[in-house]
Amino acid sequence: SSTFLGTYYMTAFNSSVPTDLNGDGTASTNQMNETNCFAGNYIILNANNTFTANAKGVEISVTGSASVLACYEDPLMNGTWSLSGNQLTLTYTDSGIVYDDVFTVVGNTLKISTQQGEVVGTTSTGEPVYLTANLELVYTK
Repeated sequence: SSTFLGTYYMTAFNSSVPTDLNGDGTASTNQMNETNCFAGNYIILNANNTFTANAKGVEISVTGSASVLACYEDPLMNGTWSLSGNQLTLTYTDSGIVYDDVFTVVGNTLKISTQQGEVVGTTSTGEPVYLTANLELVYTK
C-alpha cells in the first residue's frame, strides 16, 4: 500500500540497561532521552522497493588520555526492501557484507530488536564504557 511508503524517523532507541549519558542523575532506557546524537535518524521507503537510511549515534572517542562521548554519523545506506506480512526486510551491503535487517511493522511504526547488542553507558564515576544490552529501535512515520 502506498500509505506504507514514506519517511520514518527514529522515535526510540531502547536498551535493557538504563544509562545516564547526559549526567543529570536520571538513567533512562531510551537513549534518545540521554543524548541528541540519534536525532534525525530516518528510513525512507520508496515505491520502487528501494530505501535510503542514515545512521547517527553515540560512541566513545579518545581525546588525549581521556575517553569522552562523541556523536558520529555514518555514510548513507541504500538498498532494497521487501514486505512479507508484517515483516519488513531491508537488504543492503556494507563493507562488502550483505545485511538483512528485519523490522516488525506495527501500524505506522517499524521496530527492530537486537539481543546482546552494544550501547554506550557510563561508570559510576562518569567514565564512558560500552555495555551489552538488548536493544529495540523504533521508527515512526
